[in-house]
Amino acid sequence: MIDLEKYVKLYNIKVFNFGDFTKKYSKKLNKLLSEFDCNTNVDEYKHFLIENACTFSKLDLAVTYVLFDTKEEVVLSYFTLSASTIEVTNSEKKKISPDIPFSNIPALLIGKLAASNNKNYEKLGTITIQIIFALIEELKEEIGFRVLSVDADLDASPTIMEFYKKFGFIYNRKKYFDSNKNELNISDSGTITMYLDVEKIV
Repeated sequence: MIDLEKYVKLYNIKVFNFGDFTKKYSKKLNKLLSEFDCNTNVDEYKHFLIENACTFSKLDLAVTYVLFDTKEEVVLSYFTLSASTIEVTNSEKKKISPDIPFSNIPALLIGKLAASNNKNYEKLGTITIQIIFALIEELKEEIGFRVLSVDADLDASPTIMEFYKKFGFIYNRKKYFDSNKNELNISDSGTITMYLDVEKIV
């Protein structure tokens, strides 16, 4: 973990709901979004921000949040959150809480997360995750969910699973455990479901 307050001040970060962001910067929107380039191997993440974020919000499929340097007027990163569930094994469920009566656990899903590759900034991925953690503390008071899940995109970044592991995310054993081999069967491409018990966020 890093000193989040330090970086928020250093980079003049404000977190916007995408709808509010488009209204505030409507005259500059196309320029601001088109200048965003991220550290991924695919163009899907920039395309989503420019073409799909607004539609997903209007259809109530996902809410997009933008981290923005208000002084330099630079989009630093973005992420999406949506309601989901994750099916877990009995052993996984016991680790979360033995009192949970079902195996499909209410979850908040990070569907997309991308950070700028602008060389004037560092630790944007970590900053974004810690801001998500802070947001979760607020959301927990309003809606019920026990885990934070993410579809780690290996095609976008081959090291993305290691990034999420640093924050305590683990593989979904229900989805990937091979009982015949008695081991996890993790692909080296596509998306891998990982999750974190929100009660373990510090």
